[in-house]
Amino acid sequence: MPTTVWGQAVQVGGAYQVPSTAINATTGVPYPGNAAHMMNGLTRKNIYDETELRAAMENPFISEIWLMSDILLSGTALPALRNLRRLAIVGKCGSGTHVPYGGSDMCTIDAATLSGIFDVYGPAHLTLHNLRLTRGNVRYGGALAVWFGYADVQGCIMEDNTATRGGAFSNWHGEVVMLDVTLVGNTATYDGAAAYHWGGATSVKQSTIQGEPFFCGRVSMETYWNDDAGSGHSI
Repeated sequence: MPTTVWGQAVQVGGAYQVPSTAINATTGVPYPGNAAHMMNGLTRKNIYDETELRAAMENPFISEIWLMSDILLSGTALPALRNLRRLAIVGKCGSGTHVPYGGSDMCTIDAATLSGIFDVYGPAHLTLHNLRLTRGNVRYGGALAVWFGYADVQGCIMEDNTATRGGAFSNWHGEVVMLDVTLVGNTATYDGAAAYHWGGATSVKQSTIQGEPFFCGRVSMETYWNDDAGSGHSI
């Protein structure tokens, strides 16, 4: 059976074998975390620039990203989440009491009108917290596009994004849950300046659009591949 060495842990097939030597959880693995994270193959990574962010999103061993500074994208969307990947991205900008743990300020990801920002393809699951997503510009979902996947968005701002459909976000047969989200200044050339929903489920609570309360207990619908003329919703 092939084995893969990851830091000081050895993966045998799909299982991890505990090494007989001591493990330094800070320096003994490529991505700092604690021993428990390393043992189950998952870890957290502190991110300071776009290059690090892209690499972390493509690394299947990373389950949580702490963003420590604002990010200006260089012309392409961030790597799409696919397959069984689960990833949380948390804004930790500003200065915290304990520097390694980051601050409490919101971090900005700015696409500079050159691309979209996040794409989630099912059954992948993306969680976003304490982020400002701005100036995304793409066909579907300026800041966030979900395709049969899952997205949880909490305490975020989606601002000044543009799309053909779903200026702020779009949901195509996926599941999107939003809590305490501000949608402002987003535009669409065809449908849904703020949101575009086609199949799946979308739930929004304690949020605003253009400063007005935005509440959606649950929108749910399905269409079939050979019947693509079913109902959709746009806001």
